Amino acid sequence: MPEQVERLAMMVLLLLFGGALVGGLLAPLRWVDVGVALAVLLVAGLLGLVGLRAAWHAKATLAFFGIRGVGSFYYLAYGLNHSEFAEAERLWGPSG
Repeated sequence: MPEQVERLAMMVLLLLFGGALVGGLLAPLRWVDVGVALAVLLVAGLLGLVGLRAAWHAKATLAFFGIRGVGSFYYLAYGLNHSEFAEAERLWGPSG
């Protein structure tokens, strides 16, 4: 039962995230912003997986979609809520 609730919650979250993307969440971003974000997620995640015995493509998938990649969104939101940043919309998306 808990796995079903978790899967249902994940499905709802992904639907909401997809709706936000279609609604223009990433509109203020430039291609350079996207490239840097992808590189940071991938490199930071791969560094965290040093020593794991797995194929390179498996490590890359874990690095990007695993807890380190998803956790990056949490830390970004935390930082933006606790401090002022110039051009914060480039880090997250439209703020209002």
